Amino acid sequence: MPTGTFRCAWPCWPAAVAGILLTALAGSARIMQLRATARKHRRADHRAVKAEAKDSSKARR
Repeated sequence: MPTGTFRCAWPCWPAAVAGILLTALAGSARIMQLRATARKHRRADHRAVKAEAKDSSKARR
C-alpha cells in the first residue's frame, strides 16, 4: 500500500454519505427559506408602490 493513502474501513463510508446528504438537505432548506423571504419582500414592495401610485393619483385630482 502506498504511503499517504487513507484506507477507510467499511463502516466509515455510510457516515460520509450521510454527512453529504445532511449538508445538501440543510443547504436546500436554507435556499428555500431565502426564496420565501425574498418573495415576501417583493410582495410588500409591490403593495407599497401600488399604494403610493394610488395616493399620488388622488392628490392630482
